[in-house]
Amino acid sequence: MKSFVKALLVMFLIGGAACTSNKNNQSASHEKTEVSTPTDAGTVTLTVEGMTCTGCENTLKAKLSTVNGVSKVDASHETGKVVVAMSKEALNSDEAPQLDLAKAVEDAGYTVASIEVVKTN
Repeated sequence: MKSFVKALLVMFLIGGAACTSNKNNQSASHEKTEVSTPTDAGTVTLTVEGMTCTGCENTLKAKLSTVNGVSKVDASHETGKVVVAMSKEALNSDEAPQLDLAKAVEDAGYTVASIEVVKTN
């Protein structure tokens, strides 16, 4: 039992407290990333319910980065927003990339409350 408590203390001191609000229990990180939209691209802003820490942000960044056409992801548990920069080709495709993004969010254990697509061209 003492070694378990020591391990938790070390994890907290080194990498932050573990997030228990999602299925993946990703450890928290305090890294912030700005979204810069590439030329001829656009963004998809998702309002996401269930994010409570930077570990949640990192879980969503990792999951959404695997979706075809995604060039950058910024997530904020404080605002409940996830902004995804996407290629022009992905945003203009007939395959509705926002549905792929919503599925990725839900697969990560969160709920999408709203989606806004902004095309820059």
